[in-house]
Amino acid sequence: MTLRKDRFDASEMDFYEALYTQSQAQFGTYIEAGTVLNNYAHVFELLIRLRQARPPARPPLFLPDPNTAGAAPG
Repeated sequence: MTLRKDRFDASEMDFYEALYTQSQAQFGTYIEAGTVLNNYAHVFELLIRLRQARPPARPPLFLPDPNTAGAAPG
């Protein structure tokens, strides 16, 4: 298994930080109003937007081992 750390370039980091700040402010609004649970779909949307703003998609980090794929257990 290989763990890889991907990094943002400067423009991606600026965009992500702006999105993070907006998301944090919106979430704070829900907390202050006591409506986090009522807005769970909106909270999920905030998280998904942050996830989508990550560096461009790369191949999966974890690939099945072709030597063990379909092998009988034991």
